[in-house]
Amino acid sequence: LCYALPPLVLPAPAVAVVISPLVALMQDQRASLAARGVPTADLSSGAAAAERRAALADLCSERPATRVVLVTPEGLESRQGGVLAALESLYARGAMALVAVDEAHCISSWGHDFRKAYRRLGVLRERFPQVPFMALTATADERVRDDIATQLGLRDPLLLASSFDRPNLFYRVVVV
Repeated sequence: LCYALPPLVLPAPAVAVVISPLVALMQDQRASLAARGVPTADLSSGAAAAERRAALADLCSERPATRVVLVTPEGLESRQGGVLAALESLYARGAMALVAVDEAHCISSWGHDFRKAYRRLGVLRERFPQVPFMALTATADERVRDDIATQLGLRDPLLLASSFDRPNLFYRVVVV
C-alpha cells in the first residue's frame, strides 16, 4: 500500500496516519497490514476500548511500535478519544511520516452534507505543516481533484493518475 511503505523505510519512529471512511475498510486494511508484519493501530469506533487505550499510549511513547494508524474523520474530532492529542505528540517528536486520506473523493462527495468532518480535514494541514499529505482515490474527475486539494490545503500537489483499464481484472461466467 502507498501509505504503508514510508513508515517502514524511514528511520524509526515513523508513523503513517491513514484517514479512512469506513470501519469495515479499516478492519480489512489492518488485517492485511498485520498479515505482512506491519504494526497497525485501529482507532475507529469498531476497536475495543482497551485496544484503543493501548494504541494511544503506544503512539505517545518515545519509540512507538505502531507504524500505521487508521482513523475516521469523525474519530479525529472526538474530544473523548485523545486521537488528536496522540497525533500532536507524534508530530512534536518528528515521528509522523505522512497523513494519507484514503478514498479521498469522499471529501467532495460526502463532505458537503453527509459527513461534514471530511470538510474539516484541512485543519490537519495547518496543525502538521511539515508532514507530507497524500490523497488516494480511484474515482475523481478534475472538479473533485481540485476540491480535494483545496479542502486539504495541499500546496502544489503532485497528481499521479493511471488508466481505468485494468487488464489483470476480468469477469468470467461459470455455469453451476
